[in-house]
Amino acid sequence: MGWGDFYLLLSLALFLGWPNILSAIFFAVIFGAILGTILIFLSKKTLKSQIPFAPFLVLGFFASILFEKFVFDFLWRIF
Repeated sequence: MGWGDFYLLLSLALFLGWPNILSAIFFAVIFGAILGTILIFLSKKTLKSQIPFAPFLVLGFFASILFEKFVFDFLWRIF
């Protein structure tokens, strides 16, 4: 994660607010891990390769907005 990702995350956090930014980060990490695993299995990338994180932050942002109610209801039932 570079400074550009940090600044993007900061601006998304200001827009979403405290609890929603956690779900956005969660979705971003999940999307990044899925794509990274697929790229490794297809031999397009190696374990030492880097992929940009900003697109996944944006996807996580939109997923957090779309699935906000579902995520917090799910977490409320678990905890």
